[in-house]
Amino acid sequence: MEQLIIYSVLITIPFIAFYIYKHLGKNDDIKTLDFSGKINEYSVRIQVDPKDTMAYYERGIAYLKSNNKKAALEDLKMASVLGYTKAADVILNNNLSSLESVNKSHSENSLSLTIDVNKSAEYNGALQNYDKVIANDPKNSIAYFMRSDIKAVYNDHVGAIEDLTNAIKYNKKYAQAFFKRGNIKIKLNDLDGAKIDLEMAKVLGFKKASSVLEKLHLETIK
Repeated sequence: MEQLIIYSVLITIPFIAFYIYKHLGKNDDIKTLDFSGKINEYSVRIQVDPKDTMAYYERGIAYLKSNNKKAALEDLKMASVLGYTKAADVILNNNLSSLESVNKSHSENSLSLTIDVNKSAEYNGALQNYDKVIANDPKNSIAYFMRSDIKAVYNDHVGAIEDLTNAIKYNKKYAQAFFKRGNIKIKLNDLDGAKIDLEMAKVLGFKKASSVLEKLHLETIK
């Protein structure tokens, strides 16, 4: 009797394994198709209404779940600019902003320091989305911050500082804006102004500000 039970179990195991493989594989395919379908659905909604905040957010989440982090970042940034603060939390919690840092450093290395931003179609095109948001909502601090990113990449440091100043004007506790403005001021050799901004970023809890301040202090005493 015992041998019969063991024999029955041994026969059953391959069938169980096949069932799990078959059905889990199908579920993975279904999930992939679901994400693809959702992305298409939200893309249509965005075409119909380019200001559909939740469509950007939901498409960003779908991209994130399908492991397309770059596309997820772009959509979540747009949702954040349009006022959905939860999108910024998703970017932070999933460390998506690190992708932006890599992209920016690559862009900065590939661009000439003497680029004429006023003649760059790519530059102006990149600004358009944020220009529209700011035109409709002149107090949108996140939009100013995002636009400053583009200006900084294209070496329009003065324009970037102007945008960051506006971001801070409409959000007095925007630690990241103080930090970014401080870093740009270092590039422009405004070290006193940089220290003030970095100290403010530090007070507001932006941890990276401390290390930059230490480095700046060491540079100034050489």
